[in-house]
Amino acid sequence: MPDTPTPRLLCFLDAMCSWCYGFTPVMDRVAAHFGNRLDYLTFTGGLRPFSREPMAEAMREKLAGIYQRISEISGQPFAAMPRSMDPGFIYDTEPASRAIVTMRHAAPGEDYPYYRAIQQAFYARAEDITQEDVLAGHAEAFGVERAAFLELFRSEPIKQAVLNDFGVAKQFGIEGFPTLVLHRTDSQNPNALLLVGQGYAPTEEMIERIEAGLAAEV
Repeated sequence: MPDTPTPRLLCFLDAMCSWCYGFTPVMDRVAAHFGNRLDYLTFTGGLRPFSREPMAEAMREKLAGIYQRISEISGQPFAAMPRSMDPGFIYDTEPASRAIVTMRHAAPGEDYPYYRAIQQAFYARAEDITQEDVLAGHAEAFGVERAAFLELFRSEPIKQAVLNDFGVAKQFGIEGFPTLVLHRTDSQNPNALLLVGQGYAPTEEMIERIEAGLAAEV
């Protein structure tokens, strides 16, 4: 009999999603716990792609409260004045999402570490990761030259590829991040999909949910 494929954890994330930022330490501990028992497939889901207007003051005030709550729950640091609090800041998440997809092609295996890097830059150091030069600068830390990154980032295939990521999230009916879906294949069900995480959850709870999903009859 052929070996059963390794279960996959489908991770729908967004670098400019504050709850995803709070969830990153949990995700790291989940990966450490499961090791090679799981394969991981990440999608940049598209939080606010193609936004063109600055956020209203009421929304910025709401975000400030959310950031404080996330910091308390997760221990993740936030800049004294996060970039998103700038009254003129346009919260367009498409460039950062496209940069992650760019890295997926330019440096396979480095897209998630790059996601973590630009996420940290945005929230902890108030860098503007809607700007392609900032995104290209972070790519250099992963061995991708600035010019090569920008050429790929600006290309039509990559622009389409990021739309494909957004489309996968929509196909799954996902509207919030982070969302984790366990994909299992076994003799009874060759394509079992189990929702194991929707929004922030502590490490122990996430591990329990995934373990239950791996053990469940499907």
